[in-house]
Amino acid sequence: MMKSKMRVFCWFLSLFCATRTEGFAVRGPAMPVVVQLGASVRLPCSVDTPLPLHELEVEWTRGDSGTLVHLFQEGESRPESQSPAYSGRADFFSEEISKGNFSLLLRNVTTEDKGLYKCVVHTVHESNETEVTIDIGFSTWHLCVLGLTTAAAGFAVLSCIPALLCINKEKKEEIKEVKSNTAVLLYCLQVSVPCILMSIAFAIWGKIESSFAEAYTCSAINLTRILVIFKVAPYVLPGTCYKRFTHLALPLENFVIRTGVNSVVLYNLLTYQAPDAARFLFVDSRLHLCYCTIYRQFVFQG
Repeated sequence: MMKSKMRVFCWFLSLFCATRTEGFAVRGPAMPVVVQLGASVRLPCSVDTPLPLHELEVEWTRGDSGTLVHLFQEGESRPESQSPAYSGRADFFSEEISKGNFSLLLRNVTTEDKGLYKCVVHTVHESNETEVTIDIGFSTWHLCVLGLTTAAAGFAVLSCIPALLCINKEKKEEIKEVKSNTAVLLYCLQVSVPCILMSIAFAIWGKIESSFAEAYTCSAINLTRILVIFKVAPYVLPGTCYKRFTHLALPLENFVIRTGVNSVVLYNLLTYQAPDAARFLFVDSRLHLCYCTIYRQFVFQG
């Protein structure tokens, strides 16, 4: 009786030990991985004990959308299963997989790559996972945007000082009708320089964020704002050509912004929704023709 009980106990003990041996833990980083735009980053994922390759399957997916970043299956990588957004950019360290290292190398990081990733490891008996978060750090382009916006604000404020000094000087000298070249130059610089700097900053920001429609709109608004500001002070730069040009400020701003935004929308339709884009092409062309007609009417009426 005692011997049979001992056999049963030993059998349960061996089964428990075998179950514990089959289990594994997937390890990842404790902190988010910070990377600069355009650089490469290693997403850590590993197990303490190497797993048999014939029963191993490793999936790297996006935690938010479930997009498949890369797949290791049946003893080899499966690049044909990757999402097109990661094709040619995400790879395993093939030599390290047999050692239990399933880390992923992601090249040419963009702003769309920011977010949560999951490394899911499957075997015949068990499945475990770990999570890795990518954060985008400050790059040279970010510093350029920061520098340009700071310079635009600083120039707009500091240029007021010589302008006020020039006004006070003219008042003391009782020059009212005739404007000095210095005052006109200061006015032109104060109007144009901040707008130009901001338009460049928005263009760089559009490259960073891949938001070309927003970047185009903001850059166009800042550039055409120069004409709008000149329009509200026509007495500063008198002349027929100047008045005719500033008369077109608002129609030109409207035309440039609408044409640019519609061009971006049309490009996206033709690129990402090509089968369904034909029915939109005629409508968008009519919109462009309408804008051109309105613009031409403003030109000839001016």
